Amino acid sequence: MKTNTHPVAYIIATATLAIITGFAAGIHHTPPQHNDIRKALWLIGEWQHQTARGILYERWKQTSNTSLAGKSYYLNNKDTTVLETITIKQDKQNLWYIPTVTGQNNGKAVSFKLTEITIDKMVFENPEHDFPQKITYRRITADSLVAAISGMVNGKLKQQDFPMRRSR
Repeated sequence: MKTNTHPVAYIIATATLAIITGFAAGIHHTPPQHNDIRKALWLIGEWQHQTARGILYERWKQTSNTSLAGKSYYLNNKDTTVLETITIKQDKQNLWYIPTVTGQNNGKAVSFKLTEITIDKMVFENPEHDFPQKITYRRITADSLVAAISGMVNGKLKQQDFPMRRSR
């Protein structure tokens, strides 16, 4: 049985199908562009946590539209001890937390991949690292946050929390 299709309807249907197919193909070939770094901007500033060793500071600044630079250090009287320098860096697909810890890993940075992000929480993980395997920042208010490091040590879960308040 032969179907009669109106030539104009056939042209419109064919053109529509071509447009939809081309549009879908364009979406498929476009690399993902994430802007998770924008959700991390609340970290910018100086944060502090009082400890027995002195005041622990963490200072963050934006260095480009794809990265933040951080530094953590202790201040005890007038002595400053740098603990680590940190970069949070956005690439095309992921957000990375990259600390270089003084006296560890032969001075080499270790990368932790973002695994969870909301407007108030960031979780970075590296299951291959000895400790920590997870680094979490959770904003409590505009002027307070809790940074946490956690992971398995000798088969047991270990976690250290660092409640901080904004100092600048």
